[in-house]
Amino acid sequence: MKSNEHFQWLTMYYTYSIVKYGACEMQLKHRLVVSLGLLSLLSLLIGGVGISGVRTLNRNLDDIADINNPEMLFASALQNSIQDRMIAIRNVILLTDPQMVAPEVERIKRQETLYRDSYSGLGKMFDAEAGTTDEEKRLFAKLGELEAAAQPAFAAVLDAGLKNERELATRLAIDRLRPAQRAWIDAAQALKDKEIKLNEEASAAAKSAADKAYTTILLLVVVALVVSVTVSVLLTRGVMRQLGGDPAEAQAIAGEIAAGNLAFAVDTSQMANDSLIASLEQMRVSLNRMVAEIKGSADTIAHAAAEIADGNSDLSRRTEEQASSL
Repeated sequence: MKSNEHFQWLTMYYTYSIVKYGACEMQLKHRLVVSLGLLSLLSLLIGGVGISGVRTLNRNLDDIADINNPEMLFASALQNSIQDRMIAIRNVILLTDPQMVAPEVERIKRQETLYRDSYSGLGKMFDAEAGTTDEEKRLFAKLGELEAAAQPAFAAVLDAGLKNERELATRLAIDRLRPAQRAWIDAAQALKDKEIKLNEEASAAAKSAADKAYTTILLLVVVALVVSVTVSVLLTRGVMRQLGGDPAEAQAIAGEIAAGNLAFAVDTSQMANDSLIASLEQMRVSLNRMVAEIKGSADTIAHAAAEIADGNSDLSRRTEEQASSL
């Protein structure tokens, strides 16, 4: 997944979560689940991007170490072998002492062996590697064609040089071998330049992958921090809205009511009507009113009972007076 897709998806999810927090009345446990889930998802996303970036970087470095560098070394070895053989054949033409010519002949043989091994190794890599470009294959095939074209001239010059036919060897070297050698070396140089270019491109890709992973992770970390702060603020605000204030204040109010103290008031003007502290205040007011009503009813009953008692006393007194008059 690309970094911009990460960011777009994350932004959409983050916006959706904010809307849910702001627009929906979620229970506290649901808010906690959503918050922890969102933060966990961000952590997984950051880890996933980091792992993906490291894997891409390792893949590019493997291409450089296991493919591009060996192919470039093979191409350099091919070019160096051609040049070294040309130097050796020149020495064969110029030298007249057989003892001095012999090492040059051995030098030519060693370089021929090195060339065959390098050419074979490079060909095997091109065949085995699925990422071999068409241009690499074309340059490699052209190198083989130019080698085949240069070999007869090279053999003729070497044969004339070993026979001490210096004039003939020189003429063959200038007229036949030099043009073939130049085209051959140019083809090897072109192949080498191509491998160098591919190596540079792989290095640039590795650097780009590392930079992209770094930028994406940094961006996600910033987003995670913003989300964490936002979630904390929203959760705190939601809990405080449900409580109406600090939990210690709600505990103190409940304790006063439980102790029978209803002679106090709580300012609920800044609280939601359905908050815990507002509900406790409503309960206190209701209990206070209920107690007042009960007290008023008790006073009324006591007053009526007193009046009844007075009436009974008056009735008893008058009854006694009537009885005494009889």
